[in-house]
Amino acid sequence: MERINFFATKDDLLLVLRKVEASRPIKYTRAGRLAGPVPEVWKSGDDLPQLGKATGDQAVACDPFLITEEGSAVQVESGRMADRQERFDVYQNMNPDSIHLLPGGEWTDGAIISGSIVTISKSAISQGIDEISALCSQKTFHPCASVLGWP
Repeated sequence: MERINFFATKDDLLLVLRKVEASRPIKYTRAGRLAGPVPEVWKSGDDLPQLGKATGDQAVACDPFLITEEGSAVQVESGRMADRQERFDVYQNMNPDSIHLLPGGEWTDGAIISGSIVTISKSAISQGIDEISALCSQKTFHPCASVLGWP
């Protein structure tokens, strides 16, 4: 497993995501608990809802996305809750050929909530995390006590 933690604004994230998009056809799929059996999908980081705005007061509470190759199918897990309602989830362990993006961003009080990118496999798209890491370590971000931050 590889993980990169960072603090970034929308503009910081878009610099990196646009470079990755220019290098290969990818898509972003909403991860976590879904409202229905079909997940929302975007072809560009520019279109991700609330990018740059933290949707929770800590990283774990923010909206996650999976980055996959554009033509790949994303597996959705379904199950019944105790109240008999059906639930739908998208997780990286069911979609190992992916990168899990938790963008973090600016919280309501102006604080920047950390984000992360994580991969659990050695597939081509998952190894794209190395590409992202290289982009982050160039001019966009710099290491800061084992967390990437902006210069």
